[in-house]
Amino acid sequence: MNFRELLKEKKLIFFDGAMGTSLQPYLPPGSPPEILNLTSPQRVKEVHLSYLKKGVDVIETNTFGANRIKLDKSGLLSNKLKEINYNGVKIAKEVASSQFVGVSVGPLGSLIQPWGDITVNQALEVFKEQIEIVAEAGADLIVIETMASLKEAKIAAVAARKVCTLPVVCQLTFEEKGKTLFGTDARTAVFALQALDVDVVGANCSVGPKEMFFIAKNMIPFTVKPLIFQPNAGRAYLKDGKTLFPVGPDEFSQWMREIAQEGARIIGGCCGTTSAHIAAMIHRAKDVFIPPKKYSILRGFSSRTRVYSFEGKDSLLLGVNLSSPFIQRESLDKISDLLSFVAEKGCSFLNLSLRGENKKFDVGRFVNFIQQSADIGISIDTDEGSLLEEGLAEIEGRSLVFLALQDKEDVLKIAREWGAAVGFNIYLESKVDIEKEFEKIIEKCRQIGVKNLREIAIKIDFPPLKKCNFSLKEKILEIKKIKSHIPTNVILNLDKLSEEVADLDFLEEFLLELINLHSVEGVILNFTGIDSYFSALNSLKEFE
Repeated sequence: MNFRELLKEKKLIFFDGAMGTSLQPYLPPGSPPEILNLTSPQRVKEVHLSYLKKGVDVIETNTFGANRIKLDKSGLLSNKLKEINYNGVKIAKEVASSQFVGVSVGPLGSLIQPWGDITVNQALEVFKEQIEIVAEAGADLIVIETMASLKEAKIAAVAARKVCTLPVVCQLTFEEKGKTLFGTDARTAVFALQALDVDVVGANCSVGPKEMFFIAKNMIPFTVKPLIFQPNAGRAYLKDGKTLFPVGPDEFSQWMREIAQEGARIIGGCCGTTSAHIAAMIHRAKDVFIPPKKYSILRGFSSRTRVYSFEGKDSLLLGVNLSSPFIQRESLDKISDLLSFVAEKGCSFLNLSLRGENKKFDVGRFVNFIQQSADIGISIDTDEGSLLEEGLAEIEGRSLVFLALQDKEDVLKIAREWGAAVGFNIYLESKVDIEKEFEKIIEKCRQIGVKNLREIAIKIDFPPLKKCNFSLKEKILEIKKIKSHIPTNVILNLDKLSEEVADLDFLEEFLLELINLHSVEGVILNFTGIDSYFSALNSLKEFE
């Protein structure tokens, strides 16, 4: 049996408890626990055995901080990196019999741009280096954990997939108020993580089991993937120069049973938990029945802190188009002012229209500029794979990528690798048969394995008003009719149309009609059309 087969069984899976705090008494001041893989492997082995004797299914290696950046910071020579990681797996393998060995992969220990100095490419290479070593050493699964940054967690998960096919567990860490250090709440986190090619998602560290229970409640209903929760034994405190944890085995096990009953598939412990905590947890939770999950699947995209669902009932998703010529023509100060205006108005996303753009455009830098200026969703429309990967790697939430049917396969592969929601373009011209274009997209979805058309979005690009030799209202009614038997999400790109409309009252009336018809999920405008949209919304509210 392998770990993926274990996940298919309808039983609760038990992970071990803390490694670092268990080894702390044996470490010289300032030394990282990973050094013991070289200097005192028996000590590490004893920690593993203490958990194995209590009946865990998975033990985690002593490799949490064994990446190049963290090891360099601790003063260990980088040429020991392979030995430390390899030994970490070897030590665990020597004591595990039928149990699985999960490799602990922690954060880099330095922030990634734009909040720090580490580039995405550097982060990707560092994670790939560590994960490739442990995969070759015989690990059964990769456990990415204690990630305070959703972006860093995504990079680590993508790195794992680039170098191995092992099962991947991916966990964020939350503060007591239920958000990460970067402001991501549990619902947004699980929404973005589940879109990646990982096997299990969840949370660990930072908080105690009581606080973790509420994080679990906010994650479990919003993903079909198995969930893991490994809290600390409460918030650490110092007493007489010693680090202590307030939650004992009995209280810990009570809350872990509650978390299991909510629908967690895997439970374990993190900092401050001991073999006594894990023994109590297993004893109390071993008979928990895994209930059939009731899902509220979210489909859409997100910023770092908010999910934008295609199925929102209140209003349309409002996007603002940023074309490459506009970006390169305007100053960053002006764009920054416009982004502040967009955020203040409550727009949902910015559409980066980069189709036909060459590779020299620094899309990653611009994405970071956006994220520092406004917390807003980002969609990307490009036919250039390297541009797309550069942009997606920087996005802190879940992006939306618009493709053309003729785009190369690598563009779709990159979008999926980074967990982006996928959309397709229809370019509206007078002779275009919209229904046939829909059917072509449906066929493409079949080819790429999309089973539910609600998972995608179709962006329909309207031409400038002077080239609209058709009735706008009739075209919208036609789209609504098609959607009655082809249930998917439609976003109208009215950027060119709104740019050339001199009569803003006309635009407002059109948008009001669009909202009333409930025919599409979103619209994309240029900056000048935003006020018209909100005027239309206000008119609707007054009418109601």
